[in-house]
Amino acid sequence: MKLKKIIGKKVVAIKTYCDNRRKKKGFVPDYILFDDKKTIMKFDEQDYYSYHDCSLSARNISIIEDSEFWNRIMKDKSYRDSNEDF
Repeated sequence: MKLKKIIGKKVVAIKTYCDNRRKKKGFVPDYILFDDKKTIMKFDEQDYYSYHDCSLSARNISIIEDSEFWNRIMKDKSYRDSNEDF
């Protein structure tokens, strides 16, 4: 799916996965959730073998439309609000 699909949609949440290894406050976002309750922008780490000279903070971006996954991220306490400025 292309980035054009998110034009006109409003962001309702920026989430990051949090577990015992990532307790500090302020995380790099993993997901951005939009107001249609199905569209998700997902950030994945880049493959270091393919992009060996990339920054550690570089991410691949994908757009997903999945209402079940959207609801799971929104309701699951493991996905906390990301509060890092980027």
